[in-house]
Amino acid sequence: MANDEELGAKVAELERIVRRLVSGDQLGSSTFGGTDEDDVESVPLNVTDALADANDASTAIPLLQDDIDEHGEAVSDLADQIDATMDELDARLELADTNLAVAREEIEEAQAAINTAFGTRVDGLSDDVDTAISAAGSAKTEAEAATDAAQAAAGLAGSLGQTFIQVSKPTGSRADPKNLWINISPDSNGVPKNQPNRYDSSIPDWVPITDAQAVAAAQTAATAVAAAQAAKDIADQANTAAGVAKTAADNANTAALQAAGIANGKGKVISQVSKPTGANAAAGNLWIRTTDNTPWVYDTTIPDWVQVTDQNATNAAAAAVQAQQAATAAANAASAAQATADSKPLILFSSTSGPSGTAPTGSTWFLWDSAKNIAGQWLQSGTLANPVWTPQQITSQVIANLDLGKLTAGSAAIATLVAQKIAASTANFQTANVSNLFVTSGATMSQAVIDFLFANVVQAKKITAGMIDVDSLNGITLTGTIVQTSATGKRTVLGDNVITFFGSDGTTAVKAGVIEGLPNGASGGMVHIGPAQGGGDGIYIGTRSLPFAGSVGCYADNAWIPALYVSSVYSAGTGKELVGDTQWQNLNVTAGNNDTTNPVQYRRLNGQVVLQGLITPTVVGQTIGQLPAGFRPGVARQMWLDRNGATQWVVRVQAGGNIALLGPSGGSGAINMGGFTPFPADN
Repeated sequence: MANDEELGAKVAELERIVRRLVSGDQLGSSTFGGTDEDDVESVPLNVTDALADANDASTAIPLLQDDIDEHGEAVSDLADQIDATMDELDARLELADTNLAVAREEIEEAQAAINTAFGTRVDGLSDDVDTAISAAGSAKTEAEAATDAAQAAAGLAGSLGQTFIQVSKPTGSRADPKNLWINISPDSNGVPKNQPNRYDSSIPDWVPITDAQAVAAAQTAATAVAAAQAAKDIADQANTAAGVAKTAADNANTAALQAAGIANGKGKVISQVSKPTGANAAAGNLWIRTTDNTPWVYDTTIPDWVQVTDQNATNAAAAAVQAQQAATAAANAASAAQATADSKPLILFSSTSGPSGTAPTGSTWFLWDSAKNIAGQWLQSGTLANPVWTPQQITSQVIANLDLGKLTAGSAAIATLVAQKIAASTANFQTANVSNLFVTSGATMSQAVIDFLFANVVQAKKITAGMIDVDSLNGITLTGTIVQTSATGKRTVLGDNVITFFGSDGTTAVKAGVIEGLPNGASGGMVHIGPAQGGGDGIYIGTRSLPFAGSVGCYADNAWIPALYVSSVYSAGTGKELVGDTQWQNLNVTAGNNDTTNPVQYRRLNGQVVLQGLITPTVVGQTIGQLPAGFRPGVARQMWLDRNGATQWVVRVQAGGNIALLGPSGGSGAINMGGFTPFPADN
């Protein structure tokens, strides 16, 4: 088909020929002349030439018409294709617009559910944090009350001084007689002392307060302050985590709204691994698959869940899941903080009766009398649900210093007893009624016995061996002594790191043997059992290195054993197993195809090495593995073995233990190693 330029040229040439024909006056003239007003000049025209041009024109006109027709059809086809393409494009644009509207509506509904879910979680998290902070505040209130009690017990007015609970002495303006310092430095056992101190400006220095009530109150204050600080720290951490989680949730909400640009409140968001079913499989819901955080909408026409591929929606869903996880973690932290605050031991007081009700494990209950003196103390050692209140005593570790003048025994003061000169420095009884001293039920100590013990035992400050006559001594340590079963004759003597056994005549010359401990270099020590002290013949129990490698835990220099039953015997010089039957052991196959059901195995039986199992060679002459030492022949051995009942192959066992499949080539299937004749284990 001619192109547009060629077609235009032909048309222009045809027009020129026609114009020349019609411009002549007559056919018989020698020339024709004519004028075209546009672009044709008057030219002479020969009749013969004109006839030739006419003939050419009559031939060219049909060809020109064909080109025009063909060109028109092509243009028409092209126009039809353009129209069809435009129609298809319009249809696709219309469908895309519809799908975009549906997706926008679904994202709006999903965002509403996300906002609702985050709002609930953040509100619940805030409640948990508020509760934890409240618990910390309660603990702080209890600490302040305990501190006031400590000041009151120490005789200091709370409005005039301060209480310092710390390790080092307060200095500067804090070193004031109105103030109270509770020393919480650790004692030798690492336990805080909790010792109250007043400031004496006449020294000037801090001096301990020895009043028992003040000491107990100081301990209570220190414990309460520590518990309050711990609860406050936990609550602060939970509050910080909650704020971070809420910020993350707000950011996720904003991102989801910007990605969707939609309204809320038409569906709900379901975050889980599997597809939602039942009532949750609804067109208005959004499912976020938590395995990859991708958003899905429910198509009722399928019916099934269809993934939303819009990138903004996918990013918003991922951010929503992450924010939800952060909010959940913060809520858990707040709950844990609350649980920790709830489990802190409490300091409880009452003035009418002992403990009752529940309290965390480790709580302490004090009973006060009308004068605010501590009349009783209990410790809660059970659980919160089942409390067990156990009475406690104030031990010497709690009371740093005790003024005996303040202690009473009924109506008599301890000072009165001290005045009776019961003095530790004299270690003598001034006056004692011996009839009140009882040795056993109903029996009294006679004065003679008391005088004898005092004069001959106590004052002598020692107990001689002849005074000990007992059946047994328990829980004692004897140093620098010799223990023996008898003084003479056949006996056993323990001393000088040796147990010596003497014969019936009791002389050293006929020692029946010794058990002694000997040094063993870096290995520590060993026990020698033999006829004489200092080593030599005998049995040694302890680590000893072998000549080739490794070590043993027991050995004898010389031994004659009439009968010996052992599983295996090895050479001390080479480690080679010399004697002993073994079980079947799998060969470490390095080439060929080892049968999985009947693998190649070996064993030693009555000094002979036996093989069994099936293996298929992959090439001729390959080595399939190596027998370990103790299972090798003295010289190489080879045999023809059956291969799947069709052919036979030569199998050789080298002196070094290598097993080679030599061929010849051909055949198929596995070689039966059980046909190899057993051979002596010479190597």
